[in-house]
Amino acid sequence: MALWALTDNLAGAPKWLTPKFTFDGTDVTGGVFTIANHGIKNGDQITFANGDGTLGGINPATTWHAKVLSNNTFELYSNADLSTGKVTPSNTSGTGHSVQVTPSDIFFADSIEVQNANNIGRGFTTPGWYRYATRNTDNSEARTDIELLCAISAGGATGTFTGASDAEDTVLESGATLITIATQLADVTYNHGGSNDGNANFTIDVDCTDNGVVACQLQESTDGGTTFADIGSAVNSSAGGSNVTLPVAITDTSKNGFKYRAVLTSALADTVTSAVKTLTVT
Repeated sequence: MALWALTDNLAGAPKWLTPKFTFDGTDVTGGVFTIANHGIKNGDQITFANGDGTLGGINPATTWHAKVLSNNTFELYSNADLSTGKVTPSNTSGTGHSVQVTPSDIFFADSIEVQNANNIGRGFTTPGWYRYATRNTDNSEARTDIELLCAISAGGATGTFTGASDAEDTVLESGATLITIATQLADVTYNHGGSNDGNANFTIDVDCTDNGVVACQLQESTDGGTTFADIGSAVNSSAGGSNVTLPVAITDTSKNGFKYRAVLTSALADTVTSAVKTLTVT
């Protein structure tokens, strides 16, 4: 997920990780929203849902950007740089409106990233979604505040995200695994045939409960299963999951006894690692 290259799609952070607040039309004056202890930060992405009235000029299908004025107040902007595009609702009638916040400092660390020494030093030791302090103004990476919002594992996802008040807590119960392995990897025996050799094929059958695509990355261990490294490119399953072939190029018998596993990742960031199997080249 390229944590430090910041290619994660923050807008796609699971909604159960992000705080949600309700407010009334009277809480909006001159484009300033007043929500006590909102916890929003500059640049956080905001979406709205109307209650029993309307917020003129605020399209619920649009993603807006927050500019924080105080711990209790913020404004909306259409531009992410918060320099232009301030939005002022034309009317603010009704009650029970809601605002969903996607914090600008939520990151996902997968099972590979949490094995990296630099990431471990920063506090990323468990695969899952983290909230990490925003950058300094010079875009340096001096960060201190880190919170594991939800741990992800092959057995499911567990965790609690605390919003501005206890009433906004959301718990994702265990057993909510999005990927399941229908048929595990099996040991593979390949008959080395000389210069015309091809691929020894590992296969895995996967299902994805979000009806999405599973990226299947084969990993190889040359030290008996102590360490693993990616080989080749990830192979995507069909929507909802399918049988996937993961090839190992064979030109001689040097890979005899090497260990292999598959790391499976869905669009919703669930990660599952398969059993470790052996390649025999004769």
